[in-house]
Amino acid sequence: MQLGRHPFTLRGRVSQLVCSSIIVLCVSRIATSQGLPLAEPQEVGMSAAGLANVTGTFKRLIENKEVAGAVAIVARRGKVVYFEAQGLQDIAAGTPLARDSIFRIYSMTKAVVSVAAMILVEEGRLELDTPAANYIPALGTMRVGGKPQERSMTLRDLLRHTAGFPNNVTTDRTLKRGGVSRACQEHSRGVDESARCRTTALSPRKGLALQLCQRRGGAADRSRLWSGC
Repeated sequence: MQLGRHPFTLRGRVSQLVCSSIIVLCVSRIATSQGLPLAEPQEVGMSAAGLANVTGTFKRLIENKEVAGAVAIVARRGKVVYFEAQGLQDIAAGTPLARDSIFRIYSMTKAVVSVAAMILVEEGRLELDTPAANYIPALGTMRVGGKPQERSMTLRDLLRHTAGFPNNVTTDRTLKRGGVSRACQEHSRGVDESARCRTTALSPRKGLALQLCQRRGGAADRSRLWSGC
């Protein structure tokens, strides 16, 4: 793996450990804003030696130029026992990474849309296993690998990434150019057969699920959805 030119751009696949460090940065913002107290690891039943391994692991990744830097926080029982920043924020300028450095984090809309969809399910306005075409008719005429659908995709498929919609450059460009509605129309023409069977297949930013929620919810729901996204 190599360092990207931008301080927070990494080429290739980032290790799960590094992803975790970026994710827990969100926790660090909450922890520092609410003033969680600091504590020694043993006070909350954690291992100081184990936490030291976190520091060593990130140090090796930085020395091997697999990442530019990393921030990690560990809290238990309402107390912060580990909070460190290592490496660089700006490679060219040599600016050290700080504990309050800002990272770009992806996939934040997924959590909002998924919760909104399940609220509508609880209210009886959506059903997980009803064909999504009942709400967005264009989905019923889609083809899978050029062939007619063997079964209709459902809201459950859209939420768990088994509907067959890839997250690719074409999808991103469509979303930026015409918004969610246009993306839904263009990408309802066909899906990838292999992606339909894989739980790891990505839908286009939960766009169809969002569109579905909007159609079944009222004006208040639409406002709430967009403010969350």
